[in-house]
Amino acid sequence: MRSVSWLRGLAADLRYAARTLRRAPAFTLAAVVSLALAIGANTAIFALLDAVLLRPLPIPRAGQLVAVARIGDTFTETTFRFEKYAALRDAVPALALQAGGQADNVVAESRDARDYVHADWLTGGYHATLGVRPLLGRTLGPDDDREAAAVVVLGERTWERFFARDPGVLGKPLTLNGRPFVVVGVLPAAFRGVVFNGRFELAVPQRALATVLPVAARRYVHVIARRDVASRAAFSASLDAAYRRCCLDPDGDARAHVQLIDVSRGIPGSKNDFRGEYARVLGLLMAGVLIVLLVACSNVGNLLLARGTSRRRELSVRLAIGAARSRVVRQLLAECALLAVAGAAAGMLLAAWATAALVTALPAGFESEASLVSFRATAPVLAFTTAVCALCVVACGLGPALRATRGGLAERLGDRGGSRSVTRRDGAAARALVVVQVALTLVLVSGASLCVATLRNLRAVDPGFAPDHLIMFSVETRGTRLDEAGIIPVHADILDRVRQVPGVRSAGMATRIPAFGGRSASFTVELPGMRERPEVDVTVVTPDYLRTARTALLAGRDFDARDGRAAEPVAIVNEAFARRLLGGASPLGRTIRVVDDDHRTLTIVGVARDVRFGDRRTPQDPMIYVPAAQAGQWPFLEVMVRATGDPRALVAPLRGAVQSVAPDVRVTRWQTMDEAFDEVLLRERLVATLGAGFALLALTLAMVGLAGVVAYGVARRVREIGVRMALGARRPRIVWLVLRESLAMVGAGVVVASPLALVLGRAMGALLYGVAPTDPRVLVGSALALLAAGAAAAALPAWRASLVHLATSLRSD
Repeated sequence: MRSVSWLRGLAADLRYAARTLRRAPAFTLAAVVSLALAIGANTAIFALLDAVLLRPLPIPRAGQLVAVARIGDTFTETTFRFEKYAALRDAVPALALQAGGQADNVVAESRDARDYVHADWLTGGYHATLGVRPLLGRTLGPDDDREAAAVVVLGERTWERFFARDPGVLGKPLTLNGRPFVVVGVLPAAFRGVVFNGRFELAVPQRALATVLPVAARRYVHVIARRDVASRAAFSASLDAAYRRCCLDPDGDARAHVQLIDVSRGIPGSKNDFRGEYARVLGLLMAGVLIVLLVACSNVGNLLLARGTSRRRELSVRLAIGAARSRVVRQLLAECALLAVAGAAAGMLLAAWATAALVTALPAGFESEASLVSFRATAPVLAFTTAVCALCVVACGLGPALRATRGGLAERLGDRGGSRSVTRRDGAAARALVVVQVALTLVLVSGASLCVATLRNLRAVDPGFAPDHLIMFSVETRGTRLDEAGIIPVHADILDRVRQVPGVRSAGMATRIPAFGGRSASFTVELPGMRERPEVDVTVVTPDYLRTARTALLAGRDFDARDGRAAEPVAIVNEAFARRLLGGASPLGRTIRVVDDDHRTLTIVGVARDVRFGDRRTPQDPMIYVPAAQAGQWPFLEVMVRATGDPRALVAPLRGAVQSVAPDVRVTRWQTMDEAFDEVLLRERLVATLGAGFALLALTLAMVGLAGVVAYGVARRVREIGVRMALGARRPRIVWLVLRESLAMVGAGVVVASPLALVLGRAMGALLYGVAPTDPRVLVGSALALLAAGAAAAALPAWRASLVHLATSLRSD
């Protein structure tokens, strides 16, 4: 009965709180907007953090999924050569280890489509271990693997691409690299494999892959099993003992061992560790939005302090007629709870909108990331938002509620109420909250300034070529009738036709283009007189590629028509090659022996300026350019075109030019160099943009809070200001009187926050470039910005204070 009575009382409190807030629309709107902005920002960032770092794989009982990891002093690897996996599986049969790997692109062909896909190759019990349920048909089974059955399981998107979602797809043929396979099942689109942020297109049995790719036995696989937490440690010990008996490489790290690791949230990708790359970023952004939340709570707390003072007489009457202090505090907290719930509801809508805007702003080619970070009101997100609401109620409401009900009965009843009766003690509390707001805002502004400076510095790095008016695209033969011959036989004709397109200044091809990407190839090289055999990046280019990129030749000549297939093999090296491998000596005329299938000897004919291909933070490594005509067979090349005007306007005519020469060649991945740079700097842009947005939001909330406290202070001192003016004080002096107190609060916040800002800068050190974590210019600039904003926020209340008339001041009490 006591519980029922308490719930009835709470319902009554909420109804009364709703009526009270409805009678104060300006206060309610200000508080709800402040909380909505802060809660929305926190919810949006937590949803991203949940998707990238916390959310388990969409498979049954993901917490029981484990993978085998090789661990040494300097490495942790989650892949094994297949023969090592087979030995380990046979040594510990009780673990029921299963293996999965991803083949290179294979050409898939049905009656309606021909394209290349990523083929997963799996052992027979792999899907059963994961507990994946198909949309149609069945998954791969042990019999398929033992018999090397030519069967294939499709992903839902592959089913749509090759069979137009035909429900009768089961039993239909799909050719992989010219070998016929039969479709036996379709898996749902939600299944993306066990590699985090991966994709699944189709899978074949491990033994059947050898009919498609003869080198399959040398492939690397990840090894998985299912084990509950209780048995995991014991099985790890037996697994490690078996590994040391059967699989330890005597030439490798003798101290390496294996153990079962939790992969309920996926195995990090081998090529792009999206989770590792963004973990620190999301942690810093989460800290930033928590600061915004604290600033908003301080702001709403100040509003509640002022409102509590104006309601002191009402609360005193309730206490005088017998209401317990705890009962009145509960009533005030109910009002704060309604504000928090309204702010959370609006914040959820803002979070969904902000996340959608963020997804829209992602560069082309980030489709998998876009689907990953799309806003979802999952249970963890809802629980987080609920916890934030509770925090807001406590942080915003408890202190003002206790302060509003404090003091003796005579003191409370003797108070006339109204904003002008704010006590000195209440004014001190309000000023303390403003100092806290300013301190938190300075920390956020200084951190955002470091991120913006990093982005600016990275954009200012000279990439070694001229990025303006460039557009790139890929031409490739994989999955076409030219697959066997490759792109080299037709590349010269394609370039000739491209150069004839109106608006094209020049054009060239390469296996890899800065920022845009391509295929990176590295080979061991031998130099006369050098004992070391370094590994060097090799990029295949056509004549005029360097001229199109406007990469300067520092010595020697560019490739030209002389460098055909039958001519002497030649190469151009970059500055880093000459500097690091030749000690700065001129490389012209020297020879390089490339240890590849042909063991070619190349003569150096030129030295090109260093170019930054990917991350602008990293200096260029030694690199060799070789002419396309002498590079053998390549399935694709990247095309770079320099336009006289807007490069995007050339997309249609360039596509037509390529297809007029080689209709079967696939033309994909259109991108300007500006778009490519935006993609390369995506992480830095994300941190700088969101950090600056959060800093601006915190600054706005803090300055609104400062303006409110100053306005209440002016109202409290109306009589004093009138007397000062009656005694001869002029308006500028009154304005300065108010501004001085405002700047004192801002200055106190700056002093409190400066050590915290330096600590934050050091924590961000790994993300910075070209700016020191403790750069005094950043801290001083942030402090000056807050002082200027504080002066601007206090200017209007100060000006209104200077307009007070003596008659008004005498009537103020």
